[in-house]
Amino acid sequence: MIVNCETKEPSKCFLKTRVVRVSDTSSSSPTTSKPTLRLATDDDDDGDAKERRGSLRSLHIILLWAIAKTKLRYILGLYTFLITLCLHYSATNVNSLLTDFQDMSLQDNNNNNNLRRQQTVVEPQLIFSQQPQIQLQSVNANIVSWTMSDAAKYALEHELLKLNWEDKDHISSTKTFIEQAKAILSSHILSGDEHLQRLLADLVNESGPVDAVVFDNLPMDPQIPATPTDGSIRLNKPSYVAEALLVAMGELAGTYTVGYKAEKQYSNPWVHEGFPRPSGPGSALTAASQVALHQDMSYQGVIPDLLGLVCLREGQDAKVETTLVSIEKLVQDVLPANVVSILRQPRFRIEAAGWVDTNEVDITKSRPVLEGKSLHLPVHWENMVGADSEAEEAVNTLRKALAELNSSGLHLTDGVMVLFNNQKVVHGRTPYTNLKYDGTDRVVFRSYFVKHLDGDAKESRML
Repeated sequence: MIVNCETKEPSKCFLKTRVVRVSDTSSSSPTTSKPTLRLATDDDDDGDAKERRGSLRSLHIILLWAIAKTKLRYILGLYTFLITLCLHYSATNVNSLLTDFQDMSLQDNNNNNNLRRQQTVVEPQLIFSQQPQIQLQSVNANIVSWTMSDAAKYALEHELLKLNWEDKDHISSTKTFIEQAKAILSSHILSGDEHLQRLLADLVNESGPVDAVVFDNLPMDPQIPATPTDGSIRLNKPSYVAEALLVAMGELAGTYTVGYKAEKQYSNPWVHEGFPRPSGPGSALTAASQVALHQDMSYQGVIPDLLGLVCLREGQDAKVETTLVSIEKLVQDVLPANVVSILRQPRFRIEAAGWVDTNEVDITKSRPVLEGKSLHLPVHWENMVGADSEAEEAVNTLRKALAELNSSGLHLTDGVMVLFNNQKVVHGRTPYTNLKYDGTDRVVFRSYFVKHLDGDAKESRML
């Protein structure tokens, strides 16, 4: 307990003490009052303290005798001076002074006779404020928002509408489109916005404080076609504003836009058009059901560093949310240390989902589930397999912890884009609850980005 002996204000006291525990035989919550202190007896003192106390007593006797023989006013002055000098000498040793106070008790203002007193030791410690209560840290990702001004929005839209992506399936045309989009965003936004530059740098940095950046009030394509109901996987928009914003912002963060050869269900290797499909082959991007927390491309040898989502149409479902959970907070605050240790060992296999071409990827190699801050969590948790009973038990503990998390999410609306670090967070999506399948459902585009590319991959942008 921290108490100011004069003001009774806890936050202004400079000595911290451990309070006597008091039990009340008549009340379960006794009332505390101002503590009382008593001077220790001779039996409590050490040798030095007894010697000083004996000197004080002798001094008292001499001075009292002198008072009887001389004028009172002179002796009182001398008495005060000598007492002050002795107290100053005693106060030079704080620990010796504090040992004179051995017994502190709390008295109940309403029922003093029912309190039991217990001895306590006073331990001095300099403090300057009350100690904060330790609380379990939230597992939600560190998300920062950035809003585009209306003037910049209209100017940027005017420029981006001029872009043409001639062949979305050819890398040469794709590279040209990306470079043109980067040049427009750099000149209109990034070059004069140091805050945005810092956000992007912190986002892509593994040790940076930013897990995700939400971009609001972005320009959008003026015409968003109806979502297909015939099984088609493309909208066939007449313009490319959303695509340009997505790939350019990701690359301006210092990464490369990439596609994956094993993924066969996407509309385009570099920009994936996502909307709910009533039937036919699909993926987590197009499923109507809930998407569990996961890391995209967790089964791959090279995992995306960034993932971007841009919303072209909110749709009819106003409750569907994208959830983002910090892996670092999950490991530090939720998972037991022994489970974390096992997850860091190469005792697991990450199997691919049903829509993946397994001829393009090796899924037989044993690997850790947890590497650095990166959690290789597949979208279907049953695809995370332990090689032995202890590893499987660690996987089950991880699954249970993830299932019990209560994380908040982002509801994406028209003109909102989110870039998040795929190595620092796992993400998911709540289920759709109001799908129409009438052409008005939600439309979200997605892209993957990596920080380093070498050799053929740098030319093809395919992994």
